[in-house]
Amino acid sequence: MSTLSNSNILILIIMSILFLSIYGQNEKQQDDNLCPKINSVLCVKKVLLEIVDAAEKISDIANKIEQNILKRERELNSKTLDNHINHKTQQIKSNLPKSDYYDQFMKIKSNINKTDFIHLIQEENYAFSYLYKSIYNILKTDDIFGTSINNLFKEILNNLQKNILCNYRSILHVYSQSWLSVDEINGIEILTTRKRHAPSILYHTDSMIIIRLLHKWIKNINNIVANIDSKYVR
Repeated sequence: MSTLSNSNILILIIMSILFLSIYGQNEKQQDDNLCPKINSVLCVKKVLLEIVDAAEKISDIANKIEQNILKRERELNSKTLDNHINHKTQQIKSNLPKSDYYDQFMKIKSNINKTDFIHLIQEENYAFSYLYKSIYNILKTDDIFGTSINNLFKEILNNLQKNILCNYRSILHVYSQSWLSVDEINGIEILTTRKRHAPSILYHTDSMIIIRLLHKWIKNINNIVANIDSKYVR
């Protein structure tokens, strides 16, 4: 009887350790201090409209960065920027965020269900988290060739955090869904050794790839909100 009791106690201890380990891992995934407080959501559509509004402001800043880079490259008489962008894009293509649920959402004419909607929001949230981490990576290099551009990227980073990622997380919280911490996402790798080889154009290459991805995913969320009432009946 005593042996059985000890065995039961041992099993309970092991189960408790496993539970705490899994719970702790899930908490770690979400504990990046990006959104200290998750706001309550009364209307998901209203939150999506707030995301669209923030995305438009980010798009305006992204356009300034793009024009700044193109002007600088013209001054340097550089004709290789597009080649660098295409080359690196091909290198990182397999690691870029996928838009599978968005593509499906835009193709169908009938209503999507709640599960599909959650997947769509998770996909969007991951993409913007990836972009957040990519911008964080490029700012971390503190590149002397991009001081003015970095200041604009800081504006985008702040807007992404407060008005896009935290809003997406609020929506996911409504549906009791988790999300990856930005610490768990790599983003675009920015090589710290690039200053040895044409630092300006390599910095501009990374920046332009981020800008193009921002424009793509901003267009996606605009299309989602424009079609959400006809394709997702709550």
